[in-house]
Amino acid sequence: MVAASSPFGISKAAIERRINNQIPRKRHTPYSVTKNTTRVTPKHVARPKPKPRYACSTGKIDRSRVPQNRPEKRGANRTRIVGTGSDGISQWSARRILASRPHPFSPSKTLYKVQWETTWEDASGVNGLAATEWKEAVHEGGTFGFKARDGSEWTVLKDATCLENDSEDSQWEMWRAIRRNAVSEAEGGWFSGLKDGEFVFASEEDTTKARCTLGERWSEEEILATNVLRATWDQVKNDSELLETDIPLGSTKVRFIAQIDPWMLSEGDENHLDQEKQIGFSVAEIFRALIPNPLQGLDDDAFSKGNAHSNHSRWCGTLKTLIRKVPFIFKGGTWLQLLAFLLLGSEAFRGELALAGIEVQDDWCQRAREYDMHMYYEQIVDNRAAHEIQETFLNLRDFFRDLESNKEMTVESG
Repeated sequence: MVAASSPFGISKAAIERRINNQIPRKRHTPYSVTKNTTRVTPKHVARPKPKPRYACSTGKIDRSRVPQNRPEKRGANRTRIVGTGSDGISQWSARRILASRPHPFSPSKTLYKVQWETTWEDASGVNGLAATEWKEAVHEGGTFGFKARDGSEWTVLKDATCLENDSEDSQWEMWRAIRRNAVSEAEGGWFSGLKDGEFVFASEEDTTKARCTLGERWSEEEILATNVLRATWDQVKNDSELLETDIPLGSTKVRFIAQIDPWMLSEGDENHLDQEKQIGFSVAEIFRALIPNPLQGLDDDAFSKGNAHSNHSRWCGTLKTLIRKVPFIFKGGTWLQLLAFLLLGSEAFRGELALAGIEVQDDWCQRAREYDMHMYYEQIVDNRAAHEIQETFLNLRDFFRDLESNKEMTVESG
């Protein structure tokens, strides 16, 4: 570990918090940020527009018709679509295209998410947050001198990207965002989104029981395990005191047979797993796992207190139960999947899926996590590159991994 006195090292306070198993709370950068703790985000931060490369006559742009970018607080959910003005964009040198999407206000057009090459700009044309942070870095010692080959002297910003990605502030904001959205997601709505055929009755006996109970009200084509779950959810989703006798067909067992890893599909496969590997659960067991909200009580400070070890065991146990009984809520692109990767880790997550009879490819964890990072970028206000966001996730994952290791060491010493 880099010495705490180094501008690129972790602060002594951060090290102590990690030793005490607390999620980092304060931002750490190579220069003092006391002034930034109450900094107000500027109303608009725009990339400076360079002079055209070729002389051409252009008319004035009606700014009232161009959607304006209104900044949102970092770590908050993105709740609206921001428009993009295309004026002058071809005058910049692009390094590469990172993603594409339909234009939010003109679906027939395509937008590229572009990573730009760095350019030299007149200082008078650069303002807002970038200029403020540069001046603070210069004043607080966050820069160093460099002499170019042509004899010019540069003042250069210290490479603090790794520190921002591993900063206490970045990790704390990511934890809050994942927790907040996972708790909200666990409230439900899962069964309305199920596809026909993702569940089957566990046995012929269960199929017969469903047909006898529903035969007078439903047609034979409608008596499917998935439809039973949908109808049951509509009846019991607001009842937190469920009894098996109160749940229609509560003792009937069903199996989840869809894939978690879409790459497991082969030609001619109907998106089903080997049904014999799947564990059948009664309808009542499935709904008792989800009602009331299984993540109720998981708050922001769950791992910033003295009982971090016991809380970690508790919530890991909750996730393992959910993976075995209701694995469909851990499909790709869900916050619960990202929470499972964070608290359990990739190998333990795969192990729990295997115990539920669900197989994934060897590289599934990496693919799924990368997909989730783009989900995070799309929904959360954090305008760093996706690989930088993933670096913060991996640093935060290290905290929980250390927490697990310290817990095991404590048990062995005891």
